[in-house]
Amino acid sequence: NRMELIELKGGLVTKPEDVALMCLLEIRGMTFRVVDGTLRISGPNQQKPDLSEAEIAYIKARKVHLMALVAYEAAAAP
Repeated sequence: NRMELIELKGGLVTKPEDVALMCLLEIRGMTFRVVDGTLRISGPNQQKPDLSEAEIAYIKARKVHLMALVAYEAAAAP
């Protein structure tokens, strides 16, 4: 079973599923931030996020990678 990875502009390497989950959650109105080394996810209007058990498990398992995506800024195009 081969793991697929993608490289974003600027060199960040991650799983496509990480990007897809964050996009899906953002479409559902959630926001992300890293506070004191902890990933914080807020629902619309800063409410508690409505996450499935599968989403919570994935977020816990990939927390470090998702925090890197939250902090990611694409390198300026040449």
